[in-house]
Amino acid sequence: VQWGALLWRPIVVAAAMLGVMWLLAGWGLGTAVVAGLLVYPLGLWLLHVFGAEEWQIAQAILPERVLRLVRRG
Repeated sequence: VQWGALLWRPIVVAAAMLGVMWLLAGWGLGTAVVAGLLVYPLGLWLLHVFGAEEWQIAQAILPERVLRLVRRG
């Protein structure tokens, strides 16, 4: 397994999430956590972390409303 090729995207996304949370920590813990919860999935989507198999699973479990939003991007 080529761990570097497999893990670099999720690590970058996690670092971005932590950076945003750290920057917003002064606004309150709740604000930082909500921002992190928004940044992480957006980063995973932007960096194309998920392959075809993961998208099939997501389509089976996510509400249609969410899937429509993801397909637009």
